[in-house]
Amino acid sequence: MPSKRSSPSSAAAQEPRLCLRMSKLHQDPANVRAHPARALETLTAILARFGQQKPIVVSKKNVIIAGNLTYQAAAALGWKEIWVSRSALSDAEATAWAIADNRAPELSSWDFEGLSKQMQALMDSGVDLAALGWSEAEWTPLLNADWSPRPAHENEPAHEGVPIRLTLEERATFDATAAAIRAGLAETITDGAVLVRLCTAYKGSKTK
Repeated sequence: MPSKRSSPSSAAAQEPRLCLRMSKLHQDPANVRAHPARALETLTAILARFGQQKPIVVSKKNVIIAGNLTYQAAAALGWKEIWVSRSALSDAEATAWAIADNRAPELSSWDFEGLSKQMQALMDSGVDLAALGWSEAEWTPLLNADWSPRPAHENEPAHEGVPIRLTLEERATFDATAAAIRAGLAETITDGAVLVRLCTAYKGSKTK
């Protein structure tokens, strides 16, 4: 259970903060960002451990433009006030910015090799990765992965294709399947060649 002792003032402030009473703020009824239970549990744990490291954004009417989940997590911790940044945007512009602010991170991706090294270093220093929002099923494939470059298959065109985004669970399933396929081959094949074999096998099973 996360500690309720943390508050906006628990983190060292770099500049004067505007903190408002939680009771004075209003969640955006038109917020289109869905927050599952795991997201709330994760952010609640993060706030409890690290304090509030960035403000939520509110309108002149104290409606939350960005940070509705942070507000919910703070409420779960029993906070009475929260650090805010007040926006001067009009209602329409605030809505547009909120959509853009939520969309931008979705267009980024992880450097999984670098992430695995950081996670290993954190684990070695005693940090619980579960407290950072990662499950054991998610971090185990990262820490056990072989990040050494694989030689390009001589029959595979050497050109850049369209990347496929996988969840960590999906990647773990693919890696396990790829390992089984490679174990039966004399030559080394790339992930792309593995995918071609899987698709070919699937198509073959459908025609029988």
